[in-house]
Amino acid sequence: MNYTEIINALEQARAFDLYRLSMAIDNMIDEPKRLIEIKSKLHLGQDIEFYESRDSRVYQATLEQIKQTKTVVRTHGDG
Repeated sequence: MNYTEIINALEQARAFDLYRLSMAIDNMIDEPKRLIEIKSKLHLGQDIEFYESRDSRVYQATLEQIKQTKTVVRTHGDG
């Protein structure tokens, strides 16, 4: 997926369209089928990447705990 192309296209969108897309994406992320599929592929000790929106950065981490709706990870470089 080319994120640059997507962002460029979204820059032309109206606020109403961005809102509708945001709601559609939120609904897709929260689909139980999708969550079950993702969770079935996770295992303790697995190296993963995750995106942190607070600093707009992708982190490398190791999965330490799998909870009902969240995970606990140790980012690489944390020691």
